[in-house]
Amino acid sequence: MRPFSIARFFSSRFKAFPSKSHVTELLLNISKQPNSIDLYHGIPNLPIPSFFQSILSEKLSVPLSHQYVRSYGNLNLVTKIAQIYSPFFKRTIDPLNEVLMVPGSSSAIFAAIQGLINPNDYAIIFEPNERIYRETVMFHQGKCVEISLIPEAQEWAINYIALEETLRKNSEVKLLIISSPQSPIGKVFSQKEIDMLQYILKKHPQVNILFDASFEKIVFDPEIKTVGIQNEEFWKRCVTVFSADKAFCSTGLNLAWVIGHPDVLNRVKYVHNISTFCMYNPMQMALDEALTLAEEKYQSEPSYYTYINKIMKKNMEKITEAMNKNEIFKTCKQDILSKGGYSMFFDISKAKFANIADRDKMISMGMGVDKKVVMGPGSFYIGENNKVLKGKFLKIDLCRSEEEVQDVCGRLGRKENIL
Repeated sequence: MRPFSIARFFSSRFKAFPSKSHVTELLLNISKQPNSIDLYHGIPNLPIPSFFQSILSEKLSVPLSHQYVRSYGNLNLVTKIAQIYSPFFKRTIDPLNEVLMVPGSSSAIFAAIQGLINPNDYAIIFEPNERIYRETVMFHQGKCVEISLIPEAQEWAINYIALEETLRKNSEVKLLIISSPQSPIGKVFSQKEIDMLQYILKKHPQVNILFDASFEKIVFDPEIKTVGIQNEEFWKRCVTVFSADKAFCSTGLNLAWVIGHPDVLNRVKYVHNISTFCMYNPMQMALDEALTLAEEKYQSEPSYYTYINKIMKKNMEKITEAMNKNEIFKTCKQDILSKGGYSMFFDISKAKFANIADRDKMISMGMGVDKKVVMGPGSFYIGENNKVLKGKFLKIDLCRSEEEVQDVCGRLGRKENIL
């Protein structure tokens, strides 16, 4: 592993600050209009778990809880996390050296990329994906290679040939970023796929792995599980991100944690220590107890996670059915459904809409203006060079209340005027 370069922290030249597109600004403005329903920006309107609210209220009154706490996480909390996630990694996690609390998964991703690449290093990213990975790599003066997942056989499949070719030709690839469930498409990578990735990466020891498991608990079917990097050989090369924000549908909590071997986690800790230093202790104290209660019976369901996943799956089914009844989208066959996360990719390649460039953006804006239902253009999550997937999908959020989803379905059934 190449020595960590502290000097790059003080270099500010050529930082990438991507500007927002006009379409992004328009969709944001449309989503803020009265009676608009926002199925684009990934902001849930589901209630925060009742047990977390009551615990947090209690912890806020604990004397001295508002002062500095251990930089890398409240001791009780990191011990609890180590116990819960040791089975996930099939090893005993050391809470003091292999767990790091961070203010949200975005902060975790930022710190991990900052700690694991140097300027001009390359990072491989699978797309469609959230743009935070690409933008953060570019911000740290790295370079991206985006490899498209292949929508076939009811799955988003990894293009292993393209992956091997990229690694063979470019020795400057230092990081591979993978997320599961992968937002916004809801892809959950299987054990077989993870094993194949490890087989390929075994030949390239210079490549570290950032595994984003922020949506690990949001998997719709109980028989499907999020699978992480468990191979002993890769333990020293991988950091994995988890998020209470996503698990509890409370994106403002900013509670996440990173797990990994000290060889790689210490790099992330360094960035965290000089940027954030420590998390708010009452939140950590509340999370310590909430992680246990989330596994207990909730609203007549076996656990809180079962409860929230049933809502997400039902929302996907209702919205898909409503879209398929809509005059514009009724010819759109959905071969690939989301298996987890907050959103789905809806295939509009056969939509009854003018075959023009940026049709997904036009449809998104039309739906927002006419139906007051804002959906995201799929092209926002796809690289500029990907001509195969461009313009063929809408990104639709599922993290909404039953009442709002019913409203969406009613609006989709009204006469179209978006052409």
